[in-house]
Amino acid sequence: MYQVGRPRRDAPAHFQTLNQGARFAREGSRIHDLANSDRSQDDEATGLCLCVLTCLASTGYAADYTATGTVSALHSEDSSRRAESTWFSLAGVDSLGTCKASTDGHVVFLLADDKEGRRMFEIALASKASGAPLKISVDDTVTGASGFCYVTAME
Repeated sequence: MYQVGRPRRDAPAHFQTLNQGARFAREGSRIHDLANSDRSQDDEATGLCLCVLTCLASTGYAADYTATGTVSALHSEDSSRRAESTWFSLAGVDSLGTCKASTDGHVVFLLADDKEGRRMFEIALASKASGAPLKISVDDTVTGASGFCYVTAME
């Protein structure tokens, strides 16, 4: 009987080849195990780093903000002449997330040029006419080319 791992000198050539193949297979298996153990440690470290980075980065991302105030300015013009043509500002709202303020110091809120935007404009107009406070919501990452924030909800 022949022993796997150490070829006998008096063994036929094909048995010696089989023994060498078995030795290479064992060494290859050990190398594979070492590579996989290193890879699993690298995968764990990479996963941990990604988790930490995601947690840190998520604090700097978008947030929904609300503001309440009376309408201090309300502007509308033909949208075919100028983009971002409908906007308003609220008295006392000088900062809101990363939304940009105008030269007078109040945050400018844009209204979309669609059915929802027209409906919001009517609410803002009624609020301005009556002097009633207006509550709005914005997502500070939804901005126009000017950097002013679009209103997402209004009441």
